[in-house]
Amino acid sequence: MVGGSWLESARGRRSALIVASNAYQDVGLSELRAPAADADALAAVVSDPEIGGFEVRTLRNEPAHVVNEAVEEFLTDRSPDDLLLLHFSCHGIKDQEGELYFAMANTRLRLLGATAVAADFVNRRMTQSRSRRIVLFLDCCYAGAFDRGMRARATKVMDLEERFGGRGRAVITASGAVEYAFEGGELTESGDPAPSVFTTAMVRGLTTGEADRDQDGYVDLDELYDYVYDAVREVTPHQTPGKWTFGVQGDLVIARRNTPVTVPAALPSELQHSIDSPLAGVRAGAVDELARLLSGRHQGLALAARQALETLADDDSRTVVAAATAVLGGSPHTGTAGATGPTIPASFDGSWQGTDSARAEFTATLGKDLRLGELASGASSCYNGTLTVSDATDSRLTMRFTPAGQADCIPWTVVFTHLSGGDLKMAVDPDSSVNYVPEFEVRMTRQG
Repeated sequence: MVGGSWLESARGRRSALIVASNAYQDVGLSELRAPAADADALAAVVSDPEIGGFEVRTLRNEPAHVVNEAVEEFLTDRSPDDLLLLHFSCHGIKDQEGELYFAMANTRLRLLGATAVAADFVNRRMTQSRSRRIVLFLDCCYAGAFDRGMRARATKVMDLEERFGGRGRAVITASGAVEYAFEGGELTESGDPAPSVFTTAMVRGLTTGEADRDQDGYVDLDELYDYVYDAVREVTPHQTPGKWTFGVQGDLVIARRNTPVTVPAALPSELQHSIDSPLAGVRAGAVDELARLLSGRHQGLALAARQALETLADDDSRTVVAAATAVLGGSPHTGTAGATGPTIPASFDGSWQGTDSARAEFTATLGKDLRLGELASGASSCYNGTLTVSDATDSRLTMRFTPAGQADCIPWTVVFTHLSGGDLKMAVDPDSSVNYVPEFEVRMTRQG
């Protein structure tokens, strides 16, 4: 894939603000070794157009007022579809009232309100942001800050759900790579201040593609969290990363896999049964679906489809061999893979989702320069099937829908047109030669 081309179908802007503090003026705050290196490594991977594609700003060892201004500026003047990543790597400190603060270079333990970044400030700025796709990463130690002379251990429990709850956001926390306690007037180490296992795992998972758990070629937020969770727990069993999501709109695709998929995904069970069928006609019928998967965006399924087609190309049926060989060679096969004719324009590329007036949810998967797309819905098996391009311009895409359900399912003519705001209108005109089905329209929004 050409560098950056995968971002053409992304919803909104992709921006990241990385805040790292490891050197502190207050002698009561121990120096951390990880944040500076973590910030550089994370910034490199999320800004890489082949991986994250984010516009990145990094702040290192800045005073609290500079960070406050940067956070507010970062979250202001956004659109609902903008994907925003905010990452803190620093000391996390709680005051006597249990309020959480992020320690910056000028933070003084006795004056947290004036010299540290308050979690409440960050939360309020997130709440006021128009973006409904905000991800907050906290690679911080949580500590209690008490008056001098008090010897009280810092609680290791931080109610992040209470502090950062709200619409359109996700919070991922390292749960403290380093634990501190406030004893004898200073914050002293109660754990080894090793480099951050949390951020290191994030960077590794995105750089190597190992975080792409479903092998589709993309890393979403859930996959990234699951990967980091397992990696952190393997190294430090006492540390448990946490995740909270609050009304996030749309899929949160954090990165694209930058390495080839080497493990095929499992094919749909019905398709696998067709491939394994003793009937040559059934096996030949599976080739069309394999051709669609081969040219689709799910890299793991594409690999599985190629392997299945290679097996069918050595089948004992000449019909099956001819069909599979034609697809693998890029030759026309029943008007599917490699066939000549109009293809899907780049302006329609992506996965689109919407709900009609009857509350039936539809997902249309359209790939740039392909003749075939896919329509799926959980409302009826008759709403699932293949879309084939009939006519295409940059502003209007006409396709024929062939249902994959029962014999009584009705084909449709489907017309996609662009709406203001980046959405699509899907106008459906069902064939009425058998059973009358009224026309309907669905407003669809690009996912990911």
